[in-house]
Amino acid sequence: MRVHPHVVRLRPAPHTRTTIEAYSMRVSPGNHWVNWQQDAFGNFLARLIFHEPTTELSIVVGLIADMDAINPFDFFVEEHAENFPFGGYAPQLAADLDPYLRPVDEDESGSGPGPLVRDWVRRHTPHDKPRTIEFLIAVNQALRHDVSYTIRMEPGVQSPEHTLRTGLGSCRDSAWLLVSILREFGLAARFVSGYLIQLAQDVESLDGPSGPPADFTDLHAWTEVYLPGAGWVGLDPTSGLFAGEGHIPLAATPHPVSSAPITGATDPVSSTLDFSNTVRRIHEDLRVTLPYTDSQWERIRAAGAALDARTEAAGIGLTIGGEPTFVSLDDQTGPEWTTEADGPRKRERAADLADRLRRIYAPTGLVQYRQGKWYPGEPLPRWEIAMLWRDDGEPLWRNPDLLASPWLSPDQLVPADTGTRTAMPNTAGRADETSAAASGNPRTAPNDAVAHGNGAAGTGDDTAGAGGAAAGVGKGVGGRGNGAVVHGGDVRQRAEGVREHRIDLPEPRGQGDAPPRRGVRPGDRRATAYGPEGFPPGLAATAAAGSATATGSTAPADSAAVVDSAVAEGAVGPGSRVARAVISHIAAGLGLPDSQVRPAYEDALLRLAAQAAVPHGEPVRAEGDLEVGRDSLAERRAMLARLDTAVGEPAAYVLSLYRRDDEAGWASADWKLRRGRIMLTEGDSPAGLRLPLGSVTWNAPPPRPEADPFAPRLPFSPDEPSAVVESAERAPITAVVAEVRDGLLHVFLPPIGEFGAYCDLVRRVEDAVAAAGVPVVLEGYPPPADGRLHALSLAPDPGVIEVNVQPTTGFTEQSELLDTLYEQARLARLSTESFDVDGTDRGTGGGNHITLGGRTPARSPLLRRPDLLVSMLTYWQRHPALSYLFSGRFVGPTSQAPRVDEGREDALYELEIAFAEIARLSRDASENAYPAAESPAGEHPAPPWAVDRALRHLLTDLTGNTHRAEFCIDKLYSPDSVRGRLGLVELRGFEMPPHFRMAMVQSLLVRALVLRFWERPYTAPLIRHGANLHGRYLLPHFLQADIAEVAADLRSHGIEFDTSWLDPFSEFRFPRFGTVVLGDMEVELRGAIEPWNTLGEQTTASGTARYVDSSVERLQVKVTGADRDRYVVTCNGFPLPLVAAGRADVQVAGVRYRAWQPPESLHPTITVDAPLAFDIIERETGLSRGGCTYHVSHPGGMFYAGPPVNSVVAQSRRNRRFEASGHTPGPVDLADLRAKMAIQATDVGAPGILDLRRARTVWGIVGDR
Repeated sequence: MRVHPHVVRLRPAPHTRTTIEAYSMRVSPGNHWVNWQQDAFGNFLARLIFHEPTTELSIVVGLIADMDAINPFDFFVEEHAENFPFGGYAPQLAADLDPYLRPVDEDESGSGPGPLVRDWVRRHTPHDKPRTIEFLIAVNQALRHDVSYTIRMEPGVQSPEHTLRTGLGSCRDSAWLLVSILREFGLAARFVSGYLIQLAQDVESLDGPSGPPADFTDLHAWTEVYLPGAGWVGLDPTSGLFAGEGHIPLAATPHPVSSAPITGATDPVSSTLDFSNTVRRIHEDLRVTLPYTDSQWERIRAAGAALDARTEAAGIGLTIGGEPTFVSLDDQTGPEWTTEADGPRKRERAADLADRLRRIYAPTGLVQYRQGKWYPGEPLPRWEIAMLWRDDGEPLWRNPDLLASPWLSPDQLVPADTGTRTAMPNTAGRADETSAAASGNPRTAPNDAVAHGNGAAGTGDDTAGAGGAAAGVGKGVGGRGNGAVVHGGDVRQRAEGVREHRIDLPEPRGQGDAPPRRGVRPGDRRATAYGPEGFPPGLAATAAAGSATATGSTAPADSAAVVDSAVAEGAVGPGSRVARAVISHIAAGLGLPDSQVRPAYEDALLRLAAQAAVPHGEPVRAEGDLEVGRDSLAERRAMLARLDTAVGEPAAYVLSLYRRDDEAGWASADWKLRRGRIMLTEGDSPAGLRLPLGSVTWNAPPPRPEADPFAPRLPFSPDEPSAVVESAERAPITAVVAEVRDGLLHVFLPPIGEFGAYCDLVRRVEDAVAAAGVPVVLEGYPPPADGRLHALSLAPDPGVIEVNVQPTTGFTEQSELLDTLYEQARLARLSTESFDVDGTDRGTGGGNHITLGGRTPARSPLLRRPDLLVSMLTYWQRHPALSYLFSGRFVGPTSQAPRVDEGREDALYELEIAFAEIARLSRDASENAYPAAESPAGEHPAPPWAVDRALRHLLTDLTGNTHRAEFCIDKLYSPDSVRGRLGLVELRGFEMPPHFRMAMVQSLLVRALVLRFWERPYTAPLIRHGANLHGRYLLPHFLQADIAEVAADLRSHGIEFDTSWLDPFSEFRFPRFGTVVLGDMEVELRGAIEPWNTLGEQTTASGTARYVDSSVERLQVKVTGADRDRYVVTCNGFPLPLVAAGRADVQVAGVRYRAWQPPESLHPTITVDAPLAFDIIERETGLSRGGCTYHVSHPGGMFYAGPPVNSVVAQSRRNRRFEASGHTPGPVDLADLRAKMAIQATDVGAPGILDLRRARTVWGIVGDR
């Protein structure tokens, strides 16, 4: 057949934003001519002329595209066009756009659009002048909704009227319809044909579709609209999205006919048409969602398995735990996910994750909501959710349905105004339960009693009393001792309603027409069915057995006369009866008399004092009353409502309980109180933390030593005698407490020093709540530290949720654990990524501290072999990459994990003495055959406390904090505390990796180093790095070279570890900003580490603060192929102090620059250095051979409303800040350049680092001299 001339439009158009690195087109038959040209609209087209007949015509196109993310909304619109309609285009522009403004004819020329198109436009014409961008989004989405996509193989394009009438169309039909609609709106629009490339995502989306399951490409069509100021903007009506990097235009024309991919003709002949489109990934930058290929991961797993076998054969007995941290997937700007430790959404996410993990790891374990750490400067201790289970497989808690959670997601709550918490339940004075049941008051107080914003809380010696004091109501009424809020806290963080597991509390008989109780969910499917007396089935007998005496043995009646005169008589409600019945069941099971079950009341005297302290009249609005919880009008009214509520109902029931000194069983103390009853201290903490401990006895309770983790583990005997009642004198003041709070039953567990006794008490609590059929929230003290009990806990940290995972003995076990944790966290809508506004990936901002130890403290390899810790300290000091490659963004002497040689100049001098002393003690122990507990033959370490004493005061930060150190030995073997003798060393210099496989490579590296030092101790001298520590070792090139030496060292000791396994950390920690190729030379810019300075103390509204100066940043410039004798590389006109980097043609330098100018910073008057313009200057001519520009913000002045919503948007923002252009035109002053180079050669700064702040200030003074 003869093939007539063909026109091919398969080359990316000039206006494509996706970078096309290579393009080719092959045509068969080969005997043809091809002429490239551009049509009237600027599109590339190839005209093919064939010389002879052929049996086949084949056109194969290949292109290589850089699929870096592009933000389709990265444009500005001129001010007059910000809102639609904007009155049309300027006259000259309208004339230029005339072909794109002509209405689309439905039939013959000049007919215009059909009635359906005009009606569609009329219905979608806005009347409120929306923003133009929002209008276009709405039109695009509406058309996507009205026209369904179909594959249509017929040639040509449907008319817009036909497409609307049928509601079906191919991509080209929808694109042409949108062109018609936009022109009817008065907007210039054109038809675009091109390639569509869609790549499969690494992780499935939790919200909506995840995109194609496999990489995909095809010919496609969409629409472009012209906006003043922005130019042509692509809209894809097939998907309802704007055009991004996957839309590669081939031809853009006023009419579809002019943009057909191929046009031409042949002689009449019978023929077939075959076509295909394929896409292959030829290179992928390492990314956190897919850091390793499957083949790499299999090698890593194999190396981990081999390492486990070798470690076990060596008898190391190493266990590794960790503290991964997570942030919210949905909120990157909320205070609880940026700076604050606590918040309501953080509690919900933590509770969700805890429930998921419990089902996997602790199906027969328990969950405890308890008080966590209390940090200096924080008004309240933090909370902690702990999952506990036994390692022998025996159930610790048999029925998980009997465990309740106080924090559920908002969709599980009823409106908050139907259920509030009681901070100060009613008190019944000295009246017994029978007489008090006549009149009760509903529990209506709001859910906080903490004077958080407008009062001075006491210090433990105020009116509220001693040990059990909690944060007080009002102004200085309550104390703040060891009983502050566990999972209560600030009102603004807990606007909570009724939750699942609520106890249905019917009014007791005889209460009459009292208003219904708040916090009750009638008809709750989990509610308890109560008997005729208001008791749950099975508990009526035990509760009634003790109804005759409410307070047990008491002090003389006149002691409580003052109380009676100030307290309204109240009823004992069913909530109190449930609490009493549970405690009575526990007491009966222990063989204790029911007189030991004591009611506890809120203190009426404190109530009266609080009432007297508030001003007269109605509260007024406070200044700055912006939100509930910050001394707002609502909080003041809520406080008055609490104070006006009578106190007549028992708040909780208490059973004194402890283990006898001879460990022969349980005992209960007979508390004799001066006021005749237990009066709780002020606050909204659990009642177990508000017991009046100082009112029980004049004598201090005997010290009860904590369980020694080195002591032999004794089995617990279930056949114990019944508990006995003892005098309160010299007895421990501990108790089991039950209360109904927030409509949930809470049981407070006292401190128990024995593992077996703890399990026994938990069993008794479960039996009691099982008899009631009421789920319980367990709170109180943690169990004793014991290797037979596994624990996994969640706790809040500023901006993150911290998960303390259980220790694992091998790589495979830990890999399964972290894989599960990361996935369950994702399903709980928690993430390992967050971003700065400029798109910088900051991870979670939290740590991933690695904890090293043994199966038992006595078997810890760090205690059995003190030289192991010495080897690790020495190796880390000699290889800064181990400190900085895995660290967070904040490094240096005031960071969370400073190196031992950061800060104190004499630290290494003293450390060498400590190492020598440890070695001497070990030699002496070996000579004297001093045996460590459970040490096998041949192991004769120094006394375990000696290592702590030798290193404790050296492994600190600048303030002497032993916890804030790269190597934290707080829990190794402290002679001061039993809880500090766990044989653990915490490596705190590890940031949270964004992918679990990266976390496992971190763990593999640490395991490999432990094995290497166990087999051959490391005794090299310490290195004085000097200025290089914060100079070259904060640049990625030198860190990568240093970590490569570590990997090579491991391989030389027979441990497989590929250096490439650490590449994802380099890419994550030091992202590539951009690369420019200038002839044979290449310039690459990468991020680097800048240690931020902590400024001096300053007085703020909330107290004394020290700001961190984060205004200075650092990047690395890597130059390849530039002859240093011929070229000079400059930044903003200053020469870079390039240093050789391993190869003769590679040079590296760092640039420190001021990125922004905050008022609180070092040198606040020094202005911003950005943008950074880099030039390669020829020494002979002074001309720039080219360069690039780096911006610290959007070069067009775009201000983002918030951080990127995902990694794709983040990448587009980062890419926008680099330009492979912008060199300095004209010759530079070579004399000035040489003068700057001379000054730089004698400067005292770190070698290889250009500090633009110093160059702009100090260099000028030196030059004047």
